[in-house]
Amino acid sequence: MAPLRFLPIALLLLGCPTDSVEETPTEPSEPTAEPSDSGRQLEPDPEDSRVALDRVDEPLVPEADLAILEPLQAVPGMQVFVRSRFGYGPERKTVELSPYLLSQTEIALWQWRECNEGSPEACPSLQARYEAAGLDSERSMTAVRLVGWAEADAYCRFHFQRYPLPQGYTGRLPTDAEWERAARGRQAPGRRFPHGDSLDPDMSTVHGTRLPDVGSDTQDRIINGLHDMVGGVQEWVLDAAGAGARPGDGRGQLPTTRKDPLQRPGSTSSLRAVRGGHLSSGSIDPSAYESLARTWVDAEELSPWRGFRCAVGPLAEPGSP
Repeated sequence: MAPLRFLPIALLLLGCPTDSVEETPTEPSEPTAEPSDSGRQLEPDPEDSRVALDRVDEPLVPEADLAILEPLQAVPGMQVFVRSRFGYGPERKTVELSPYLLSQTEIALWQWRECNEGSPEACPSLQARYEAAGLDSERSMTAVRLVGWAEADAYCRFHFQRYPLPQGYTGRLPTDAEWERAARGRQAPGRRFPHGDSLDPDMSTVHGTRLPDVGSDTQDRIINGLHDMVGGVQEWVLDAAGAGARPGDGRGQLPTTRKDPLQRPGSTSSLRAVRGGHLSSGSIDPSAYESLARTWVDAEELSPWRGFRCAVGPLAEPGSP
């Protein structure tokens, strides 16, 4: 097999900025180092000088992952994250995440409409909901809103059926851990906010009355190229509420699995996890925009300030820590 041209993977893992969020990915460059027996060496992490390196992280891309990463790179509009370990949750429990993709921006209204045209069952029309809520349905570049958890997940599963994904991979909502890994970074102690260690309350995705187009605020951009993780709209993630969770409160038991953790839906709660902050015209509480911020919301609740982004990855299986 010809050598894999994988430099964008290194850039996305290690936090190097990209210049756009075009759906056509940048042409990859040749790797900077030859593969070894155990993996491929990545470039030095530019964040090392700012944040202490979490020594549980692996410096190599395992050769076994290359067959997964090659097709993942071909999916447009997504950021690639290679296999990594990081400290998950307030207690920074070390977990391992398999390679996965995350949408560069929140899903826009025009994308939902495209899905509706292809599969009204997966993506029902939102016109009546928008009219009832007084939202401008002509602003198709803004994040899609007024969708429930199951509808958001159905969009992701339908949309990525068109791509030849690795075996065992599927389109879906990101898990809580995948979202946090992207927001905080893989190093300890991680970014307080997805875009850095301080919050500008005047960011267009944080304070105002008019929701900006997805990906348009250059401040709401993580060093690895993801947009809209700070504000814009809150985002559904895949996890269900664990023991001790209450509506509107982010506390509660996190998944106990160490590899690809996922809190699966139970029979006693309809609560699902929501991540990220949203645009507000009132006073700003910085804690609501932190990378660790989480809240539990009923899966069927529709909000004009809640949307989602998609992931492509494996579904974690229940297991022991």
